[in-house]
Parts: sequence; structure tokens; C-alpha cells
Amino acid sequence: MDTFTPQTLAARFLFPIEGSVIERGTITMHGAKITAIEREATNARARDLGNVAILPGLINAHTHLEFSALTAPLGEPGMPLPEWIERVVRWRRAAGDTATPVSPDHAVQQGLCESLRHGVTGLGEICTTDWQDSAFPASPASCTLFREQIGLSPERSRASLRSADQWLTEFATRCSQQAPGPTAGPRYPGLSPHAPYTVDIPLLESLCSLSRKSDSPVAMHLAESPEEVELLRTGRGALAAMLDRLGARDPASPHTERSPYDYLLRLANTPRLLVIHGNYLNQRELDLLAQHRDHVSIIFCPRTHAFFQHTRYPWESVLARGIPLALGTDSRASNPDLNLLAEMQFLLGQTSSPSPQQVLQLGTRNGARALGQHHEMGALKPGMLANLIVIRLPDRPAKDPHELLFDPESKVIRTYVHGALVHAEEST
Repeated sequence: MDTFTPQTLAARFLFPIEGSVIERGTITMHGAKITAIEREATNARARDLGNVAILPGLINAHTHLEFSALTAPLGEPGMPLPEWIERVVRWRRAAGDTATPVSPDHAVQQGLCESLRHGVTGLGEICTTDWQDSAFPASPASCTLFREQIGLSPERSRASLRSADQWLTEFATRCSQQAPGPTAGPRYPGLSPHAPYTVDIPLLESLCSLSRKSDSPVAMHLAESPEEVELLRTGRGALAAMLDRLGARDPASPHTERSPYDYLLRLANTPRLLVIHGNYLNQRELDLLAQHRDHVSIIFCPRTHAFFQHTRYPWESVLARGIPLALGTDSRASNPDLNLLAEMQFLLGQTSSPSPQQVLQLGTRNGARALGQHHEMGALKPGMLANLIVIRLPDRPAKDPHELLFDPESKVIRTYVHGALVHAEEST
């Protein structure tokens, strides 16, 4: 399609997110932007896609694409997090010893392609190493790249801080040759202090200071498991034993009693914060996040949460406080795929879940907000980027269009980025 020629699509339903569902509506794109949304409009130039829904591209706010070559999660459902982490460490070491391992870049590329197939046009990615090449792996998807930082010893902390500073300083140079568009989406830098059991308070404070200096977002795994909370409180438990087996900490080092609250006090003063998981945040910690909800989001990964058989997720407490909640798939090490629509369908299939309207917001507008891109993505309205997806619907009536959208038979069949068709099922 010529970028100078407007294109108009008609669908059974449009889900603009900010506003009610539109039946038999049309959406017009001109170049990279949406230029018009019309209700029950008759447009001779519109391409009628039939029994489909059109909605904004999905936003997967938390991924680890390095695991995208895995065909099944590591370990077994219900295993404690410390045991799973050791599985991950063994997997990484085995991959390094293999004569022909799947390269990290190749796995990341697989994950990016899978994401587009499932209608994901924006991601929050945790990078354990600098993505290679003068550009990053090519993909139309918008990626915020959170460089993972780990450091418990003073020496490791200093090295981590140097790598973080280098990552932010060189990022603009590495991306300067890429113009965002339908073949190479924009890349944004961020930092990821990994977790409280791998990042001590002094390193965290330095990373938060660096994020403020560079105006960069921060993502941190926090309150993910009971073992983490126990380690912070007592310095003991299964997670402590796992760290000792891996030689990741000095067992003779004196313990200072802490909680996720101590980390949140530092993190809340960064320009934009993504609290990853937050499965075991208490009321005091949620109250603190609510005070900073203008620049804080919590990222919930429903199927990973279920894989570890955590206690019931406190989504009511999060939403009641007005804290933005977004969705992620985590990785294929704890999830069968990177399909965010399946993540939303799974969440709605639980005994208790947010409403379908809320769940749709979690995977679109709230995800874009978490990444600081809600002015361009996450909704269908004139002036926004023409990042949208087409979902084939079951051929039946329904009182609520959301019932059709989240039906198990519904499937993403088209993905548009910057107005260009970047994925289409062969039958379409």
C-alpha cells in the first residue's frame, strides 16, 4: 500500500479502548497514523474484513525473549521459585556447552516474530546482555529494552553500574541509524535491577540515580515469591540456600532485615517504574505505590503466576487504589507461548478476574502507559500510531462483543504497524 494513499478498513466491531465498542465501524489510516474512526459509516473505499474485530496492537509489558527457542517451560508446575531458578542456571550453562547452541540473538528474533503473529506491537524486554549488531534484531514492534543489572558484592556492583551507564550512554548511538517504521520499530533504553535477592540497596540507589539523570524507566522483579519475602526478612530460607549453592552471596555477610517496601521507597522516585509481578505486595506497599501512581505500574503475568501456583493475585487491591495494572507473558521458561491474547483469555477464565473491559485495557492502554508510550499507542483514535490488529471472531451473535473477542476460537489474523501490514494469516 502506498503510504501516501489512505486505507480504510471496515469490521464487525471496533474496540477503540477509550470509548464504547463500535459496531460496523471503519478505521482510516494515512501513512503511520490513524486519521479517522467512523460509526456505521458507508465508505465506498473501505475494505470490509467481515466478521472480525479491530483493536489496538497489544502491549506485552514484560518479556524475556532470550528463552523464546524453548518448546516448553523449564521444570514442573508448582515448583518453588528457587528450584526453578537453578533449572534456568543449568539450562544456560548447558546451552553454553553445546556445540551448536541457539544463539541469544536468534532466540530474541524468534520471540519478536512470534509476538507480531500474536498481535503484539509493543514490548517491555529484559536484556541480560547488550543486543548485538549496530542495530537491534529487526522487528516492527516497539521495544523498551531494560538492561538487567545484578550485583551483591561491591566489585560486582561497581561493574554492574559501569555497564548500566555505558548502556544508556551508547544506546542513542547504536540506534541512530534506524528510523522507526514498519520494518524497524523504535527502541527505548531502560534499566532493570533484577530482584532484591540479586541487587543490594547501595547498587539499587545508584541505578535509581542513574535513571533519574538519564530520564530512563526502571523495571524490577519484586515481591515475586514467599521465599523472596522470607529472605529479605530473615536472611534465611530456600532462596538463601539456593544463592549459597550458586556462590552468589557471602554467607558470612551480616543480614539487615528488609522488605519489598525498602526497595519501593527508592524505586518510587525514578521517572517511570514497572513493578514486575508484585504477587506478594502487602497493603502498606500498595499504599506507597498508589501515592506514585502517576508514574508507576504493576505488571501481572497470569500464566506464569499459575505455573508457580502462587496465592491468588491481589488485582482488586491494585485496581481499587488506582494503580495501573498491565500484562506480560514473562518468558517461555515459565509460559507455553508469548500470546498476550491467550494471556487475557486465561485470566478471564479464572474464578475471579477483572471485567472483560478491564482486561482489554490491561493488555492495551495500560501496557502502553507502563512503557510511557500511551500518547502514541494503546488506543484507536485519530492522531495515534496506526498500530492495530484484526481478530477473527466466532460466527454467532452475542450480547456483549467482548464475549466474542475473548472466545477461545478468536484469533489474531492481521497485524499492522505504522499503517503497514506486517503479519497476515495465509487464508486472509
